[in-house]
Amino acid sequence: MFGLRKGGKREIKKIERVLKNLDDNYECVFDYCHSDERQNIIINEKNNEKRCRFCRKTEPEVKFSKKAHAIPEFLGNKKFVLKSECDNCNEFFGKNLENNLSNYLGICRTILMLNGKNGIPEFKTKDKKERVKGIKNQELQGLIAIKQENKNFMQIDEQNKVLTFNTEREPYIPISVYKCLVKIALSLLPDSELKYFNQTIKWIRNKSNIDLVYYNKMINYTFLVERFVSSNKFINLRTRGYIRRNDKFKGAYFYFILEFLNMSFQISVPCLNKDMNFNINKNIIIIPSSYELGGIENTNLTVSIQDMRKIYKIISQRLSLSIGYSELEKNTKVDDRIWNLKDNLIKKIKKDLKINS
Repeated sequence: MFGLRKGGKREIKKIERVLKNLDDNYECVFDYCHSDERQNIIINEKNNEKRCRFCRKTEPEVKFSKKAHAIPEFLGNKKFVLKSECDNCNEFFGKNLENNLSNYLGICRTILMLNGKNGIPEFKTKDKKERVKGIKNQELQGLIAIKQENKNFMQIDEQNKVLTFNTEREPYIPISVYKCLVKIALSLLPDSELKYFNQTIKWIRNKSNIDLVYYNKMINYTFLVERFVSSNKFINLRTRGYIRRNDKFKGAYFYFILEFLNMSFQISVPCLNKDMNFNINKNIIIIPSSYELGGIENTNLTVSIQDMRKIYKIISQRLSLSIGYSELEKNTKVDDRIWNLKDNLIKKIKKDLKINS
């Protein structure tokens, strides 16, 4: 558990009130932290009958041959494995939900150096004039190389050691991003609670986003509390789930928080059986993240609430992202900037980014 970081008295008192509300009315039913020291964490390990928690089918009607990640691998997850997800559901969620979350993050995956199934993704603008490449290995804590022709793509604040990238998100469907986060939350939820989320599971498994029967019921929930920290210090991938134990309390039945490196997402997971009196505009609890609780000190924390109700694809949405850095080296011969760079890697980076000295 983290101690409260230094801050104004008003800020600390606000956090203390929220923590008291949580303590009085909620139970933390899971708190998983991804670290190099821990072995794989198997979710639903005692699934002896091999029943999928999403479609409820069993072998031999469905297969369980694929390694199902409870949290998408592109978020840096190498350890949280879900035994109770069949191959069919795994493929469906990958194609229809996870790709939207991946596109929503876009350049963030490269800048934060999220190591997915195929390593750290290289970012390119539509015209391919701007390219960003991240590298992690045993020799280097972190390296990012940037090639740019448009000066507005990246701006440097050398006094505060902050880089700001101005670009566009890849095309994504907002409600599918939200559904993906719901799916992650339900993957980690204890079996004993799943019975309350049958309608929610049917909704995330419905490929259509325009089904009004589901849409009108779930629209009250589809908002995302998003945090970003402009820092060169990171925290490990971490997830927490809070279930309401006091039915007189008007907060959501299930709150879910997903934290990774500089970012944090919080959602209210739809639970129509338990949330008869919940109104997200009046009753939402914004739970303090690891950043507010002191996991990272002296940082610039931005908190925003994103409306994820739209059911159509968003194209060319502008994105401005600021991130701190420790060292910066400018290559004056070419229009790129490289920091934390060792000489023996310069040729490889230039080759990968197609830079001519």
